[in-house]
Amino acid sequence: MTAPDPRLQAMIASGSATLARAWTVTLRDGRRIGFTDHDRDLVVDGVTCHAATGAVGSAARQRLGLSVDRMDLRGAIDGAQVSDAEVAAGLWRGAAVDVWLVDWRHADADPDAADPWRMDRALIGEVKRRGKAWVMELSQRTALLNQRKGDVISTGCPLVLGSAACGVDLTAPAFRSAVTVTAVRDRRRLAVAGLEARPDTWAARGVITFDAGAGGGANAGRALDIVRHQGGEIALADPAPFAVAPGDAGVVTAGCDHTPAHCREKFNNGENFGGDPFAVTEGEFLALPDDKAQLDGGSLRR
Repeated sequence: MTAPDPRLQAMIASGSATLARAWTVTLRDGRRIGFTDHDRDLVVDGVTCHAATGAVGSAARQRLGLSVDRMDLRGAIDGAQVSDAEVAAGLWRGAAVDVWLVDWRHADADPDAADPWRMDRALIGEVKRRGKAWVMELSQRTALLNQRKGDVISTGCPLVLGSAACGVDLTAPAFRSAVTVTAVRDRRRLAVAGLEARPDTWAARGVITFDAGAGGGANAGRALDIVRHQGGEIALADPAPFAVAPGDAGVVTAGCDHTPAHCREKFNNGENFGGDPFAVTEGEFLALPDDKAQLDGGSLRR
């Protein structure tokens, strides 16, 4: 981060009463929303930071090294900036947050005001409901260093079905079916019409994408992972963000279990299989000798 404006630095040292904190949030869909602990709205980095939610940030401590430091941001659910539905749907997770220290006189174009200072950048982890308030857990961006990146060698295919590396065209009629919800068992289990011609498990590990228009219901435009398909019923990996109702329409795309057999037989795509079925697994590598095994020096893949 850059150093603060010298005037702001002097104000920090003096404990000036004209300082406030602000947070500008960039959601994954591109929306930008701001909050401030000042008693009126402030514009920071082109974003109106709202005071109505009564946002308050916890103390933050930074340590040397790559350990992930956290702080909390909390405020009232007002429906305009943060709604119950969006919190429940997890739409704020993974959003980027800029943390600012602001001379609130800057909003009044006071010539003596110092420029806002971006103190930190963070990512939103969990967002939880606490009574009539929300609490966002902010993690430093060093948290991204804990995520595994790059290719891995595995017996299963690591490629995303339908990606450029995979090469399967999921827009082909063989791999998609228009469906309509006929009954809702709960937020995860749905009975649908439109999969009658598909064998059981065809949609397992696939995706249901609700229509973007009114026909998609409250989840319009959202894509949800499917973990099980049996008959005319599918089970979602996670509960639908918003209530699903009979009549909601969408498209189900086929799923892949990332095995060589599925790649060849279901998608006719064996040449693009991205795994190595002959790779030694961790369990095989660490296995102890077994007097019941046939230890003749031959292949484990007979």
